Amino acid sequence: MDPPELPDGLAARFALSPLAGDDLDEVFALATADRVSVLGTSRLARELVELRLTSPFPSTHLGVRTNGRLVQVWDAVLYPGDPEPFCEVNTDPGLGTPPDRDALEAAGWRHIVRWATTVTDDPASGRVRTSLPTLDLARRERLSRLGFVEERVMWVMEAASDAERGTGRTPLPELEIHAGADPRAVHAIFMSGFAGTYGFIELSYDDFVASRSRLPGHDPALWYLATVAGRPAGAMTVTRAAPERSAMQVSELAVLPELRGRGIAGALLHAAFETTRRDGMRLLYLFADSESHDDAPTLYASVGFETVQATSMLTRPLVDP
Repeated sequence: MDPPELPDGLAARFALSPLAGDDLDEVFALATADRVSVLGTSRLARELVELRLTSPFPSTHLGVRTNGRLVQVWDAVLYPGDPEPFCEVNTDPGLGTPPDRDALEAAGWRHIVRWATTVTDDPASGRVRTSLPTLDLARRERLSRLGFVEERVMWVMEAASDAERGTGRTPLPELEIHAGADPRAVHAIFMSGFAGTYGFIELSYDDFVASRSRLPGHDPALWYLATVAGRPAGAMTVTRAAPERSAMQVSELAVLPELRGRGIAGALLHAAFETTRRDGMRLLYLFADSESHDDAPTLYASVGFETVQATSMLTRPLVDP
């Protein structure tokens, strides 16, 4: 798709160009600076930026440059099984005056939405999603003017590897935790345990394994299966997602609905803490949904996790009302 035309007065100052894997260093530096300008720090993994730029799925990536320097990135990816493209705009915090930033960002979103209508099955009822640090009030206001509304907040929760306190729930007597679990059993648990939750995408086994194997710090030895009397009951994947921060991540954890509240999730988290300590890592972190229907954040807090960052998830219709 042809890039959008920039607003009058900006076209002579800024140039647009497609982005790909070769631009990773520049894009990662810009995205990191964007988050640091709001939060004072960034937990953005380089591998996740690379995944965005090199995604084999339908996607669009454009860079805005001035004097050869990348100052803004507009991108969107449509992941398999997900009817809503995930979109993002990152801006160099040192870019000019707010009117310039606002105009360029608006042009980027128009381009992204126009692209999204060409790759979704039903543009009339489709939506686009994005995320931003909850503390970024200025960008939230700009997105609100473009039709975005907040759906929920995702928390980054973090614990020291020695912070485990226990949940107060007595695990089932026949509960066992198995590392290096059969990927098919883990896939079955996740597809059942996450069904109906926010952002759930039902994936075939092959697509599931392919997508998870591309995550930062993936290791099949860190896939765990919880069984009760030999029958699968829950599953968890852990990744070495942030070695530069001496941190590991609980990427996903699910327990079958009929077995929740029986100490299974706590036992899986106990295994994650043990793995973190064994690897000599200092921190364990995970993402929690503020709208969780099974009160997962309370469970996480009970074993020592604390909220360290909040990210707002926003959506807007593809077609303007």
